[in-house]
Amino acid sequence: MRKHLATLFVLTISLQYRENYGAHAWEGEGECPQYWKYKGGSEVVISKSLTVSEAQDHSHLEQLVEDHRSHLENSSDYSSEHMFNWQIETKREWTKRHLDEQKSYKSMGIGSYTWPKTFNEVLEDKEKSRIQIEKWKAEQAS
Repeated sequence: MRKHLATLFVLTISLQYRENYGAHAWEGEGECPQYWKYKGGSEVVISKSLTVSEAQDHSHLEQLVEDHRSHLENSSDYSSEHMFNWQIETKREWTKRHLDEQKSYKSMGIGSYTWPKTFNEVLEDKEKSRIQIEKWKAEQAS
């Protein structure tokens, strides 16, 4: 009976960011030089109510990931960000894992722990960036 009840799960999508150092001195003409460096990554979390059978259905989860891909990935001559991994866990498991990581950071004196952003926070950040770029373009055209 329990497997038909919805439970709150967290889908964590890992992203890899890389920058094309070859584009720094590129004038925008001809082919852009390619010299890519990996610059780190981030995690995005999506909270979703799922039944246990949905959470165990790999094709259902793959589709959930694909539904978010176009909002999270980007690519240009200058940089790119791509999904490279994902995992699903209950909200309780996810919270415990991140609290444990936070404690580890503290005990090792690494610094402050940054919790992964939610999908909505990522969309808000992208919209802010888009507005800033449009504003800069308008200033350059004046």
